[in-house]
Amino acid sequence: MAEKSEKMTTKQELRAPDAFQLYGAEASDWLQKRQQYIGIAVGVVLVGGLLAATVHYFSARGDEKAAKQLGEALAVMERPVVVGVDLQPAAPGQEPPFKSEQDKDKAIVDSLSTFRSAHSGTNAAAMAALPLGKAQYRQGNYAEALSAFGEFLDKANKEDPLVVTAREGQGYAHEAKGELDLALVSFQEMAKLD
Repeated sequence: MAEKSEKMTTKQELRAPDAFQLYGAEASDWLQKRQQYIGIAVGVVLVGGLLAATVHYFSARGDEKAAKQLGEALAVMERPVVVGVDLQPAAPGQEPPFKSEQDKDKAIVDSLSTFRSAHSGTNAAAMAALPLGKAQYRQGNYAEALSAFGEFLDKANKEDPLVVTAREGQGYAHEAKGELDLALVSFQEMAKLD
């Protein structure tokens, strides 16, 4: 008789809905009551994702365009300096050589400053800060050079080998300003990286 009772209980349990069915029915009712809100939430998520993808796409295009224009802005660094020689006119489509290093540094500062203001916030503008800082240092504009080196260091990847050059430039600029304690810190940071 005990076996019959166990079979009866098992049959009764099988006929009754299980917990999964009960929760499924409750969830279905809950979803049906809030169908409009859920649809709005899904729509907002989809529109937000589409907006984020669009912003990323145009941001990447802006960085790519800035990187190409950085090459054009850096072209001034390729022009030679010719001193003490009467220069022939430059060939069509070519820029004449510089008459002095000071003229070249001025052209570098002008070119890279214009580029950085046109493309501020891009990685290319941050990378342009390093040659800009070097040219400003050679011109004796140590505060501007420190600012440029700092901007480069803020954006540069810590593993970038050019970080050593920026730290070195920062150290020399501090030294030229008489800030020997800060120069020492910059050179120590450089030594850690080298």
